[in-house]
Amino acid sequence: MTKAIPPALSRRQLLAATGGLMAGTSLGGFQPLAAQRAPLRWGSASIGSTGYVIIEALASTVGRLTDLKGSSVATSGAVENMALIGRKEIDLAQTTSLEWPLAYKAEGPFKQKIEPVQLLSYAIWSQHPIVRADSGIRKLEDLVGKRVCPGPAAGAAAHLFKVVFTKLGIYDKIRWSFASLRETHDGLKAGAFDAIGTVLLDGRPAPIRKELETSLKVRPVTMEKAFIQELEKAHPGILHYAVPTDRWGALEAPLDTAAVSGILGSAPTISNDEGYTIVKTIYENAEDIRKISTDLSLIRTDVATRFLLPGFPVNGGAAKYFKEKGVWRDELTARG
Repeated sequence: MTKAIPPALSRRQLLAATGGLMAGTSLGGFQPLAAQRAPLRWGSASIGSTGYVIIEALASTVGRLTDLKGSSVATSGAVENMALIGRKEIDLAQTTSLEWPLAYKAEGPFKQKIEPVQLLSYAIWSQHPIVRADSGIRKLEDLVGKRVCPGPAAGAAAHLFKVVFTKLGIYDKIRWSFASLRETHDGLKAGAFDAIGTVLLDGRPAPIRKELETSLKVRPVTMEKAFIQELEKAHPGILHYAVPTDRWGALEAPLDTAAVSGILGSAPTISNDEGYTIVKTIYENAEDIRKISTDLSLIRTDVATRFLLPGFPVNGGAAKYFKEKGVWRDELTARG
């Protein structure tokens, strides 16, 4: 059963509550926490999304059990969160593996170099296009000229769809719309869109998709495995994932999809000591966190580093904790 989670503050409300202050200066090393540290600001995602539920749960757990108080802020998703880290408007945030290489190179949607730090991985997301079951749309190329809504414009699905359809050479031949997750799914039901982006967390449909399927039969658009493997080579952060049939009742065979990992990223101002406190608190209370929602099923130590990205720094305190628990990966780099 899903427990109620307090609603996230809007970005404006949060900044007003904190006086628009920047996060405290990095302490470095493993020094004691600052006594008067400004409240942490956690960027989540659009209300109703799996990312929203996950970040709300992590932020509330850390705030309740430690001196690292703070609040989460509802955002448009991972791409906006990365930009907000770059502008020093938030301290921690939901990100996906797709944005990290682009942020560090100031490429794609990012106009300036952004250098966040990894804390932990908590999800494998498939942002797969779906259509009405009675639609004649079968493969990605069938979407030429059609109305497609991946979700929020600054969300991970919108970014992934741009990569996928640009690779196919048809991005400019599609009639794009962008909307909240609620509007996206309601739009497919109402016939406003021919295809939408949906969310599969570890292969399982998000609650909003389950709700949609109570009144509308849907099915995924086919995405060829060989094509996904080409995307993997060209875009670090994209992962091939085969969704098992037992995860989604609409599947007749495993679904090949382009997936991304969920990574809790932070501004460089989160010290090693703070990073250690955050990850220790989360994983020592993981059982209780998982009871909040099935969206939090991957909050486990065996997943904590599995989807972190080599070549990008991991908070030194988080790395210390993972080494203590025996889940550190030698190809990862700890930030000093």
